[in-house]
Amino acid sequence: MLVSGLVQSACAGGQRPEPRTPIAALGQFSTSGGRPAPPRFWTAFGDPALDALIEQALVDGFDVPMAWARLRQADAAARAAGAARYPSVDASVGGGASATGFDGASTRTSVSVGVAASYELDLWGGVAASRDAAGWSAHAARADVDAAAITVAAQLATAWYRRATAVAEVALLEQDLATSEATLALVAARVGGGVAPDSDRLRQTQAVEALRGQLAVARAAVRTQEHAINALRGAVPDAALPAATAVPTLPALPATGVPATILGQRPDVAAAWARVEAADRTVAQAVAERYPRVSLSASLASTGQLEGWLANLAANLVAPLFDGGSRAAAVDRARGGVDLALLSYKQAVVAAAVEVEDALVDEAAQAALVASLDRQLALAAATLTAVREQYVAGATDQLHVLAAEQSYQGVARARLSAATQAVYARIALYRALAGPFPLAAPAEPAVGTRNPQPAAAPAVEPSRG
Repeated sequence: MLVSGLVQSACAGGQRPEPRTPIAALGQFSTSGGRPAPPRFWTAFGDPALDALIEQALVDGFDVPMAWARLRQADAAARAAGAARYPSVDASVGGGASATGFDGASTRTSVSVGVAASYELDLWGGVAASRDAAGWSAHAARADVDAAAITVAAQLATAWYRRATAVAEVALLEQDLATSEATLALVAARVGGGVAPDSDRLRQTQAVEALRGQLAVARAAVRTQEHAINALRGAVPDAALPAATAVPTLPALPATGVPATILGQRPDVAAAWARVEAADRTVAQAVAERYPRVSLSASLASTGQLEGWLANLAANLVAPLFDGGSRAAAVDRARGGVDLALLSYKQAVVAAAVEVEDALVDEAAQAALVASLDRQLALAAATLTAVREQYVAGATDQLHVLAAEQSYQGVARARLSAATQAVYARIALYRALAGPFPLAAPAEPAVGTRNPQPAAAPAVEPSRG
């Protein structure tokens, strides 16, 4: 076990594991820019329409408000666990009436009032461990809110530029269709003049129809991306959206910083570590359940008609003698939970490092591809111009024109795709490096009237046994 024997005695709070990451040898990322990305990373693109949509999605979408709701639940659980530190006090009021004689001439009424209090001494730290476990769970839930906000922002930015790509592809296809239709008119004129066979016209007509089919699919892609954007911001599919912006030129590469620092600020990593802490406190709570419990109780009650009072003070000792091993099994289960939480934490750190490196590699590759496609596009354009001139002069056939057209069109669309893939890689990089940013809690929770105030992570010193 990775963290076996975390709690060997019933010490308050348990033995707190130290944060250890499996990427300690990673001194730096492969590439880095000059300055950090802004906290609201999407603003680096300088797109006011995108900024407004993301801010709306953080408030009116579904993922972030659901994370706030889960935080309210975790915060309530933390407050409930903390209530065990205080005595429980109950009050009672009772009344009665009695009659004597057959005619009921004599009646007697009575009123009794009582107050009872009980308190369990936290001799072994079980109550404190339960409180701290709930506090760390609430801390993890707060980090989950930040992680949800970062995810929603990245998803909406990606959907926004997917729509921009689809719009740009529609424009390219419309341009390609116009070019192919112009070529078809040229071919038809040559066929009509008996200079070219009718098969040339048929082939060019087929190419025109293929472009019309691709154009229909591209226009549908614009609509589906609009639906995705609206879903992320909590709107109906066909809600109005700002006009699509152009696929952006990438801003300067952000500074990736020191891996241990950058990855440590990620909310998902912080949440994973908070769950390690919560699991550790659960072990201490389970251990404490194996030891005797001492509870105190006191009561004060009237004897009837408020004529006298009875007071009672008692102490109770309850020690488990035989439970068939259920408490020992609970300790082992809790320790397994620590192992699982620690592995999940390490997995989150490694995944975060992989996300950064993948985004850096993808963006560099797409940048090189765009540069190559720019050169290819210039060559394809020159080739198409030359072949069309040769076809008009009768020096080549229509197949060469068709091949040159399709080559140019394919390179143009590949260039658009590579440029947008670079944008997606940059969004992924921003997301991988992002830490929490200022995020306002909902003004009114979905249920109840209490605004969520997340429980702070408890400051618990490591146990000394």
